[in-house]
Amino acid sequence: MRRLWVNSETSRLRQVIIGNPERFELAGPINPKLERLALGAGDLPTQETLIPEFAALRAALESRGVEVMQPSPLDGVPDQLTPRDIGFVVGDRFVIANMLTPCRREEWRGIESILSTMSPERIVRPPADVTLEGGDVVLDRGVLYVGLSERTSSGGAAFLAETFGDEYEVVPVPLRTTAEGEDVLHLDCAFVPVGERSAIIYPPGLREIPPRLRAEYDWIEVDREQQHELATNVLSIAPDLVVSRDLSHAVNAEMRNRGIEVIELPFHGTPDCGGSFRCASLPLTRDLQL
Repeated sequence: MRRLWVNSETSRLRQVIIGNPERFELAGPINPKLERLALGAGDLPTQETLIPEFAALRAALESRGVEVMQPSPLDGVPDQLTPRDIGFVVGDRFVIANMLTPCRREEWRGIESILSTMSPERIVRPPADVTLEGGDVVLDRGVLYVGLSERTSSGGAAFLAETFGDEYEVVPVPLRTTAEGEDVLHLDCAFVPVGERSAIIYPPGLREIPPRLRAEYDWIEVDREQQHELATNVLSIAPDLVVSRDLSHAVNAEMRNRGIEVIELPFHGTPDCGGSFRCASLPLTRDLQL
């Protein structure tokens, strides 16, 4: 059986699932940025632009010793770019997410062959009447931060508290909605830990800022423009090694100032669809964070 372990956002990454653009098809504008692009404000993502970006991500990860897997392409599922949303690992258990958007509810079947290598008792699923998406779940330093968003309900947070509350402190983080003037799809669009004790954060995207976020982390703050470009949404390979967009100049400089090596890659199609490197990756195994 495949060994699962994640108790940190930043410890050494060993195994990961990344998105598969092979069957990508833009079914229609699904976020404000895509709506602007559809109105002629730029080029819409296509298979032809996405495939080389994911190939470069895969090569970068494998060059650093990470085992990389991808979902099987599914007929009738037009977007398999962001597997982070469809599932996540907490400790040694895999959680299959309950997606809000109907077109994504069967997306997890693209990783069924990977799930089949896991012990069945290590796989859990929330009740059908709650929504819970992996982009709203950030596990770090013994705390399970859960974004309360348009995609994850309070019932989803309650499920995590019931399932993992004996092992981790569960901290709900209410996010501002599009109706409140913020384009924060998930928690990882506004808060992601990096390095030993830093975090990239967009404070206006959080309706309430838990005291632990102030106490635990040295903040790298981003402004609205940087948040719209998903500068927060990076992927840590190790505490001192991060994958980030090549256009996130200010954030990348701040991480380097903190001793973090930054692998800069061009990555434009997936952010246009609402996610970046963190969204496009689903870690299965990291080293233990003590």
